Amino acid sequence: MIAYVPQITYLLALIKEILELIGIIIIIIGALISTFNYFKDLFTQIPYDVRTNRIRIRLGQSIVSGLELIVAADVISTTIDQTYQTLGILILTIIIRIALGYFLGRDINSISPAELKKIEG
Repeated sequence: MIAYVPQITYLLALIKEILELIGIIIIIIGALISTFNYFKDLFTQIPYDVRTNRIRIRLGQSIVSGLELIVAADVISTTIDQTYQTLGILILTIIIRIALGYFLGRDINSISPAELKKIEG
């Protein structure tokens, strides 16, 4: 039974790295797509406020989605290496994730339903 512990630790470390990489890729791709769509919208008749809200919502959603995976990776990291430093990183990441989720939700709720339809379309 004890012989499997290093293999499980290695597997968990590998899963942690993969989750972090996927989270970072989601954030980068979301930022690139949001930026591309913003510049594409510059050359259309879309009003400034709709264009700005569209990039804020789409970019915020990709950041929150990527951070979900990074938080999961940090939880795995904390189970592997139980130090105060990894616990501190986990707590900071969770605080950032909660703050981003709160402010993104507040931004979405501040937009009228009619304007949300324009943003989605």
